Amino acid sequence: MASNTPLLADGNNPTASAATFGCVKEAEGESRCALTPDAVKGMVKDGYKVVVEAGCGARAFFPDDQYKLAGASIASRAEVIRASNICFTIIPPVEDFPKFKGKTVVGWVGRLQPDGKKMIEQATAAGVTLVDVTAVPRITIAQKLDVLSSQAKVAGIRAVIEASHAFKRFQAAEITAAGKYPPSQTFVLGCGVAGLAAMGQAKAMGSVVRAWDVRDVSDQAASLGAGWVKVDFKESGEGVGGYAKESSAEFQEAQRATFHKVCKEVDIVITTAAIPGRPSPRLIEDYMVRDMKPGSVIVDLAALGGGNCTVTKKDEIFVTDNGVTIIGYTGLPGMMPGQASAMFAQNMLNLVRHIAKKDATALLTNINKDLEAGEAGDIIVRSIVCCKDGKPLVMPKPPAPTATSKPKEVAKKEEVPENPLKKRVGECDYLHDCHGSPRLHGSRC
Repeated sequence: MASNTPLLADGNNPTASAATFGCVKEAEGESRCALTPDAVKGMVKDGYKVVVEAGCGARAFFPDDQYKLAGASIASRAEVIRASNICFTIIPPVEDFPKFKGKTVVGWVGRLQPDGKKMIEQATAAGVTLVDVTAVPRITIAQKLDVLSSQAKVAGIRAVIEASHAFKRFQAAEITAAGKYPPSQTFVLGCGVAGLAAMGQAKAMGSVVRAWDVRDVSDQAASLGAGWVKVDFKESGEGVGGYAKESSAEFQEAQRATFHKVCKEVDIVITTAAIPGRPSPRLIEDYMVRDMKPGSVIVDLAALGGGNCTVTKKDEIFVTDNGVTIIGYTGLPGMMPGQASAMFAQNMLNLVRHIAKKDATALLTNINKDLEAGEAGDIIVRSIVCCKDGKPLVMPKPPAPTATSKPKEVAKKEEVPENPLKKRVGECDYLHDCHGSPRLHGSRC
């Protein structure tokens, strides 16, 4: 039962002590939770106070008792909002923004998307400091904070599980008394985190995997045991900030012909191609779907942006007239809530530690310093804070990806003819006799 005792007498004063973190229960339909008991334990160890809403982790199978053992206080939603300086969420509760005035809400905003922009406007009007964890730049130091990658990992694995369930046949090759059965054929489009996870899972289940990406990452696909589908057209697919860029019309025409051919051959297609802030590129056309084998499956991980498949229906699963199952779920990580929550919460703990620099009392101060410092401030902080003090903040341009240097060519040394006498002496072994004096020993000496 939630306590009525105030958890932080001066909860609205962020300078009084180390920040107090809150975690509220997500809306219906969202099974994940932003903080897990393990993450809470790390935060308490670092010097923070943590208060969570009763039942916040129940859907992800984290009971309140585990949070208590980790050092958190259990309270009502109203008390969590009142007591915390910073509240961690999966999806920020827009309806509660007026209650968070003067406080910080951390969650999945998607500031480049239309819905995210609207949420920022609402937070700005309510006087809430809104932090978008999806806006972390794709740089090496930020990998441990990247929720897009951690949740994409879960989504890629779950996509294969969903595809396997819908396929209704064996994944691995089987030789039985009832006959021989071939392995399934899987085609993965996009070799980002989700695509690579899907490849690994499909391969582990025994499927024969092929992969494609606008970037030539065939070595990564090969490392997971996947074949490479090559589009006979030369064009670089490298984009800004570590993402893929949009392809030219000519390249798209060539790739459509390739995809049409491959789709006829495979049983399962998993698409993962997405470009932040833009509609998902259309890779699988309706005529390709019509030519696929009955019983085939398409899992479209880009359904949120309109889908990589032209016939995908957001958050729906349906079967076409020719027997192809199209899955357009946008909440695949939430279908593995325990695992997805554990990874998201670890990202949050890493984010706190990155900003605070091992000083729990410096967290809020460092955020303010980095924002006030302009370009000299921490690029991660400047990228994720969307609005503060009733004012929207402009997201800085993503840093250029680290240039990969080509291996230097080693100049070949000019071969010098070897001295025959030196060669013969070299064939002899130096040994020592019992008195320690060296002597030459060899079959030719």
